[in-house]
Amino acid sequence: MTHATEQTVATESAPAPEPTVGEVLRQARADLCLSVETVAQKLRLAPKQILAIEGEDYERLPGPTYVRGYLRSYAQLVGLSPEAVIGLYNRHPSAAKPVDIAKHVPTPQMSVDHHVIKITTLVVAGLILGLAAIWWQGRDDSPIKLRKPPASAKVEEGMPAAEAVLPREEMEPAPAKSPAPAATPPASLVRVERPMDSEPARFPLTSVTAPAPAAMPAGPRPLVLHFEKESWADVRDGEQNRLLYTVVSAGKVIRLGGTPPFNVYLGNASGVRVEFKGQPVDVSRHQRGPVARFTLGNGTEATP
Repeated sequence: MTHATEQTVATESAPAPEPTVGEVLRQARADLCLSVETVAQKLRLAPKQILAIEGEDYERLPGPTYVRGYLRSYAQLVGLSPEAVIGLYNRHPSAAKPVDIAKHVPTPQMSVDHHVIKITTLVVAGLILGLAAIWWQGRDDSPIKLRKPPASAKVEEGMPAAEAVLPREEMEPAPAKSPAPAATPPASLVRVERPMDSEPARFPLTSVTAPAPAAMPAGPRPLVLHFEKESWADVRDGEQNRLLYTVVSAGKVIRLGGTPPFNVYLGNASGVRVEFKGQPVDVSRHQRGPVARFTLGNGTEATP
């Protein structure tokens, strides 16, 4: 027998190499037309872990115990015998590698008895006590001193001191009480000095009297105010004579005259109907919230 014949016989008699675990799993996955991503999703692993299993790159995997679990799940997914696949893996040198238990032990948590926790708690408690002591020493134990209103202020009964009505000048002494005739109108309300652009006085105001406004100029009275609801009213003529400056109760009709133009300021504008020279005035055009401010008799009637 020649040398070539002996070599051929030896080759035919040699056993075929045993397939590896990675080759078996990769071939089974390919037969089922499954992608690496699909297998990873079904096994709840990362695609790089599937590639490490098929490439037998066990250094990128946690350890033999975990690898056997991955192989068992992979084999069941592709229809192979888990025992046969794990048997192939057990012949691999890395299967006998000892597991590093320290890598899988969680970091110990600090308990309440830990000295760092104790020191931190004491420091925080000390800061709280120190701040409390500073506050206690710095607080003002003296009674609160209320500011007394000026002697000229007259506070209505039941009204808080902060809402005292302050007249511009000293109130005139009230006359002695005497029986008033039935036809006598109620006492005029307090006249509170406020600028035209300030908020109207709070109403209704009662029980305090004040000097009546200046006498109405003689002549025609083209401005008529119908108070369907109670409202604050401030009306001045072109010479800045104050024609009306008070809270008017519902049901009153007031006629005013003087030197035009007339500057009108109403605190409850929706409750007042206005006429000028016999013509109705649209107050809602000049209303801003509950108040309205407008001018009448300056050539362009009711201009804001």
